[in-house]
Amino acid sequence: MLASGKTSKYFLDMKAVLTDGSDTISKIADLILQRFPEDVSAVGGLAMGAIPISAEIVSRNNKVSPDRLLHYFWVRPDEKTHGLGGLVSGTLLSGDRVVIVDDVTTEGNSVMKAIRAVVASGAKVLKVITVVDREQGAAEKVRSEGLKFEPLFTSSEILQA
Repeated sequence: MLASGKTSKYFLDMKAVLTDGSDTISKIADLILQRFPEDVSAVGGLAMGAIPISAEIVSRNNKVSPDRLLHYFWVRPDEKTHGLGGLVSGTLLSGDRVVIVDDVTTEGNSVMKAIRAVVASGAKVLKVITVVDREQGAAEKVRSEGLKFEPLFTSSEILQA
């Protein structure tokens, strides 16, 4: 079962791929960083998929580009009602220029939730980058909001390999 509630004939377990201790996450982070606009200041997305990706992007970027330090955040599935509360954790500042990342997109509901939380925080979304787009509507949904959407890979590319 997918996050959208739909069923699929295949499952892409990107969380296992990105957290297996190999250098895959570093390679993914490098590919994503190559697609960052110059004026980006923060990266993040919906927990859990965006957390390891964002952390690796910031770590890699900040070692080689100390003149352009990035920070990251994540959007909770549900609003936190204790502590500081809210949907957003980590560092997201009003005025930040943000790239939303995700491990897998299907219909785009998760990235849209992250986009709405970022905008509500006073930051601006520059683009959405996903590791794999399942090609089931996410691209169209994000682009209908006037935002750029870039997959590193599509499910059709992966399934043909």
